Amino acid sequence: TSAFIVNSANGTRNSLRTLGITGDTNVTGTGWIVFSSFISHPMCLLEILRIETFEIYDRELICLGAALNVNQSVKHLDLGQNLVNISTRGWRGFAICLSSRQSALEELNLSGCDVTSDGAIEIVTALAGNSRLTTLHLSPRGDSFSEQVWQDLKCLLCDTTSIEGTFFSNHTLHTLDLGARIENAHSSNVLSLLEMNRGVNKSEVARQKIMAHHFS
Repeated sequence: TSAFIVNSANGTRNSLRTLGITGDTNVTGTGWIVFSSFISHPMCLLEILRIETFEIYDRELICLGAALNVNQSVKHLDLGQNLVNISTRGWRGFAICLSSRQSALEELNLSGCDVTSDGAIEIVTALAGNSRLTTLHLSPRGDSFSEQVWQDLKCLLCDTTSIEGTFFSNHTLHTLDLGARIENAHSSNVLSLLEMNRGVNKSEVARQKIMAHHFS
């Protein structure tokens, strides 16, 4: 199965736009490495990638993140419902693609992936310099994410430590699904900032945040 997926992908590198890997697909570690080389190839035109399998662990996820770090075509990534064994190290390695200015990712679906709060912090931190990702779905390992995750989200969307920090905050992310609506000290601010980020003119979004938090 591993060889079939890799060979099929490589054979259609110049035309394949959507690819899904589902079920108990037996993709070996070597297969994931070769598959990642397909993703990172400059001729890759893949735009939608869905992976729903029990066979992804830290090594495979880190490998995929490294490939997406240089990929300039994948806009939608769905890692399905079955990533339940990923450590903080795995999420940190994957998140490198979110901090890349080359990344084309606009939507990332990690719902059902049991992301730990530490893993979520790695993802949020990586989004600090991201100007492409608009939609993020995260499901916590447990009932909810820690308050630190919400605090980091608020800082990501609006760093109020200085006017410059606010100006260079993330003005792109506008849709966030954390699995359940949680009320805490930061959630209302996060939801308000996400709504503000829906503005098309990002310079105006930045101006509004600066005026609201430094001149009100």
